[in-house]
Amino acid sequence: MAIASGITIEEFERLPDALAHNHELVNGELIDVSGNTPYHNKLRDLLVRLLSRPVEENKLGLIISEQEFDFDGNAYGPDVAFIGADKVRLIDNDRRVQRFVPDLAIEIVSRNDKFDYVMEKAGRYRKCSEKPLDVR
Repeated sequence: MAIASGITIEEFERLPDALAHNHELVNGELIDVSGNTPYHNKLRDLLVRLLSRPVEENKLGLIISEQEFDFDGNAYGPDVAFIGADKVRLIDNDRRVQRFVPDLAIEIVSRNDKFDYVMEKAGRYRKCSEKPLDVR
């Protein structure tokens, strides 16, 4: 359900944490993505633990969870994301939404997720991952 509409990523960045928390920005609307169950959270945390060790040991990049990224003007926060070593330097610790897409985005589908929304998100992830990265 949308709680605000017509906003940009820059405006999303300026929202109070309490309002932005558990929301994604999709087509200018704030979409509530709260409601993760303990099962969902434990699965996400397990994936982070399993992936982090080999990624760190082999200096491949970074595994991070619940971080928003800019997918064509939409702020999505994959449950787990892999950022390759060449992109780690792009992380801006002062931004809520990173201005690049991760190399891998993992979504854990929850019972309350609507099929069309999950498919739209997956399609946007795929489309944005195919675009060349502008690292100027």
